[in-house]
Amino acid sequence: MKKPIHEQTDAQPADKAPPPDLLESDNRESDQFSNSPEFDDAPLAEGAPAQSGRLVGIFLMGFLAAILLSALSYFLVIRPRGNNPVAPTASNSDQTIPEGGSLVNATGLNLETQHPDGTILRVEGISFDSTKTTVHLTAINTKNPGEGRIRLNQTWGTIRNTMVLKDGFGGEYPLIAAGGNPDFEVKPGQTITGAFNFSGKMNPAARTVTLVTNSKGGSPTNSISQTPLIQLQIPVSHTYP
Repeated sequence: MKKPIHEQTDAQPADKAPPPDLLESDNRESDQFSNSPEFDDAPLAEGAPAQSGRLVGIFLMGFLAAILLSALSYFLVIRPRGNNPVAPTASNSDQTIPEGGSLVNATGLNLETQHPDGTILRVEGISFDSTKTTVHLTAINTKNPGEGRIRLNQTWGTIRNTMVLKDGFGGEYPLIAAGGNPDFEVKPGQTITGAFNFSGKMNPAARTVTLVTNSKGGSPTNSISQTPLIQLQIPVSHTYP
């Protein structure tokens, strides 16, 4: 009698469960990857690209605003203005006097002023050259004899030649004092007439030349002063080639 033959297969019975250690290993590996941030199942925020675009736009607007502000500051503050209301000085006198222009000598003038102390100054002419300005001047002391003499070019210590011409731009041209009468003294009732020289070439931009006596220490109002401060403006003309 033959024994039955049994065929061996690799199939595992359905009711036979896998080893416990395999199940635990599979579960641990599954939990490890599922809890990792790289495998987050949450969907990406849809607003992220829009927010990035807004930030770029804000940056560009700020950059353009800074450029516009810099340009506005340049035109309003930094850039020199074309119309300069400041009066010309000796260094930029060509703004009012064309190159080659010169001051015109004048004669026959009759410009006069009187100080409260009775001193009269009268200018009859003015002339200019490269080293000096000459004023044709009459000075009269109307005081009675014995009331006191006047000095129009008083020396104060080390300050000499206080009788000057002023050009209107800060320039001063002192009197070249005469050797016999350096203080320009005029006795009571006396009249002195002459051509008085002032040192230096006159600024060609000058519109007026002001004669000033005793410019340092003189009195403009004292009726009994012996050192009167007197100012007399002399208008001047120009010629152009």
